[in-house]
Amino acid sequence: PILHAVAITGDGFTVEDRIGFRNIAVKGGEILLNGKPVYLRGISMHDESTLAPGVGRTRADAEAQLGLVKELNGNFVRLSHYPHNEHTLRVADELGLMVWSEIPIVSNIDWTNPDTLAVALQQVNDNLYRDLNRASIVMWSIANETMPKTPERLAFLKQLAERARSIDASGRPIAAALVGNPVEEFRAVVARLVAELLQDPAVTDPRARAQLQGMAAQMFGDNLQAVLDSEIEVLLEDPLGEVVDIIGYNQYFGWYYSAFLHQALPVDEAATRRTMFAIMEDIRFRNVFGKPIIISEFGAGAKKGYVSERGPGAIWSEEYQAKVYKHQLAMLARNDQVQGISPWILKDFRSGLRPLNGIQDTYNRKGLVSETGEKKQAFYVLQDFYGQRVSSR
Repeated sequence: PILHAVAITGDGFTVEDRIGFRNIAVKGGEILLNGKPVYLRGISMHDESTLAPGVGRTRADAEAQLGLVKELNGNFVRLSHYPHNEHTLRVADELGLMVWSEIPIVSNIDWTNPDTLAVALQQVNDNLYRDLNRASIVMWSIANETMPKTPERLAFLKQLAERARSIDASGRPIAAALVGNPVEEFRAVVARLVAELLQDPAVTDPRARAQLQGMAAQMFGDNLQAVLDSEIEVLLEDPLGEVVDIIGYNQYFGWYYSAFLHQALPVDEAATRRTMFAIMEDIRFRNVFGKPIIISEFGAGAKKGYVSERGPGAIWSEEYQAKVYKHQLAMLARNDQVQGISPWILKDFRSGLRPLNGIQDTYNRKGLVSETGEKKQAFYVLQDFYGQRVSSR
């Protein structure tokens, strides 16, 4: 990165800054950095520090966080789910990192309330006017997993995108984490899980096999081999995709999805998770808009150093988290429309709704490092994957 010293002097005041220049654009299904295709090797992170508990407040906090991104061989960071402190953006400028900058429009809000819209538009104003000259920012995100997919929601978010484009004349892309179609997505995944389980010699319970055969007859009849040989398409059709330039998508195959889908299958959760890993390489993420996709979240929870009574590879262990990453990365490497990833998340962070004693203890444990900065096994899995991406350019 090259930064230039700039000073603006007026009547009795001087403002000094260091700014850089880069061009970011979307062409078809590619993201272009200074005119060349780029793969975004990223991570999501909260505005927290590994140096002390709580929110990042100092330049040293930002250097510690973003230093870990560089250690990962990363070139990209998703600042979730709100604008982070100015130290973070300035250090990102200096390190040459690319940044997804986001405002906190999350989940289901009151899409028809004019006061809510006014607040959201002000968030866009504040974010862009503060950080417009930060070369590190390569996209403005206007939403994360918003629902339901109503015309009112689309009209609301379209106004946010229009406001951002009116402020940023440089044409930085607009992004958002879209929502998928879970009914269709899970139907295809369950069909493949049923087919694979029927082929699994470890499934020996006659009642389980009878239930699986009944599910197979209902879902795909005599076409078992065709199901086994087919891709599993996750097709993104959220109308918000028409508004944004870059499509983000959050998915948790190997973590939440396995636990949820286990309830629909007559096998134990371990068998469901094992079979999910087996089918992940055939999952393809596509969108109907012909735009680049960033898998903006994926991951799994692990407590640093945890070993279950069931062994080191059990859920919540570092080994299991690393396994999820290995299968996720192998899957995403086969997805041509995916132009970058930002797994969830760099560091364990406080989350009061996660009380599992002895493991979560009111922390979200999906971090690649613990709350004190200790690296987990998955950190090195991602580091190796990104290193291979760098060396193969």
